[in-house]
Amino acid sequence: MAKAQRKNKDIVQVATPDNNGQIVVNNMQVRLQSVDRTSTDIAKFLTALQSAESIHYPNRGYLYDIYTQMELDAHLAGIIEKRIATVLNKKLCFEQGEKENEEIGNLIKTKAFRDMLRELMLQKFWGLTGLEFIPGETFAFNSIPRKHIKPNLRIIAKDEYGQDGLSYDGVWNLWIIGHWKDLGILLSCCPYSIWKRGGFGDYAQYVEIFGQPMIIVKYSGYDEKTRTALDQTMRDIGSSTRIMIPNEANWDVVDGKNAQGTGDLQSKFIDACNREMTIRILGATETTSSSSSSGYAQSKEHGKQQDETTKIDLAFIENLLNEPHYFRILESYGYAPGTGHFYFKDEVDLTELQSKINIAKTVAQITPVSDDYFYELSGIPKPDNYDELKEQKEAERQAITGAEEQNDDNPDDPIPGKPVKKKKASEKKTEDLKAVLKQMGFWDKLKAVFFKAP
Repeated sequence: MAKAQRKNKDIVQVATPDNNGQIVVNNMQVRLQSVDRTSTDIAKFLTALQSAESIHYPNRGYLYDIYTQMELDAHLAGIIEKRIATVLNKKLCFEQGEKENEEIGNLIKTKAFRDMLRELMLQKFWGLTGLEFIPGETFAFNSIPRKHIKPNLRIIAKDEYGQDGLSYDGVWNLWIIGHWKDLGILLSCCPYSIWKRGGFGDYAQYVEIFGQPMIIVKYSGYDEKTRTALDQTMRDIGSSTRIMIPNEANWDVVDGKNAQGTGDLQSKFIDACNREMTIRILGATETTSSSSSSGYAQSKEHGKQQDETTKIDLAFIENLLNEPHYFRILESYGYAPGTGHFYFKDEVDLTELQSKINIAKTVAQITPVSDDYFYELSGIPKPDNYDELKEQKEAERQAITGAEEQNDDNPDDPIPGKPVKKKKASEKKTEDLKAVLKQMGFWDKLKAVFFKAP
């Protein structure tokens, strides 16, 4: 079925599929091993990093075991899921000839396609992602174990610490994503996750020691009989609340809350580790947790920073999906991407949109602004009979303007189409008085001022 070649000093076996493309990774004897979940410290992390960065025989296996342990960190897992979910919740479309391709659009809505997007996003965290697309009529794939991918040799190794296996160059149904030097974002989070685990251990020890009452007994060092009786009493305490204490002994109960320590130091240390990991994953902190000095302006600014990170992720996914290699994979399932392309539809930010519209209105008062720009800015579709509606609106505007110019000399005359406002009684009396005074001469007005009282 496949022909074998040798390269890299007869280490790597190169296999190519037959006409039906039936060669898959599962046909190769890949020997999987359990994850090493022994205790991890900074020294072990640095050793794994040196192994992964080795020039001659790089091996990511030890480092990826640490990454797997980090998945148990609830805070870290939460912010990773938040970043991935932000991309998965965006509307992805496939445009072909200025129209959306309905068949590929239906594929985008399937669970298999969304799972594939998740795996593509995980490449940013692990540095590598490998997908094996299963030939057939239905779109399906398997995730290739990352510890078996050797990007420096461009092979999928049989053993995670081995150097021989299947070359993925030229194999159409294998898609390996990631640079051989890229160790992923999780590399920066490793120290904080390890320190945080130790911090929780110290916190748990503090709670165990100071979180419950302590019984202090005092006895005379020369009274062996009393000491023996106390020893037996302490053994009998257990979960029972009944304690028998000899009269010769002095004893006291000290409540843990009266201890000098408060546990605040351990709590701040854990929060500091979480904050550093949040900044590395999301680019900001206030979108996930709130600090004591945070406010609306600070949260808004951090939200903008996370938006920039999201834009980078969207561009990353678009670039991957529009690769010719992935189009070849789609064609194998009967889809015809042709010259089309994947893209994410922009979501409308109402606050930002209002700001842009206000700026456009200000500019329009100085220089003409195209109507098409307002349609494009707001996302409102332009009507088919736009020219007709534009002429009708312009005619109405000119009719109102002409009516206002004709009534400039007599502002009391009603304007066509404009509702007449009723005047108050006091306003009408004032207008009548002004009309009478207008008809009177100067001496008549003077006499009216100095008229005799009845």
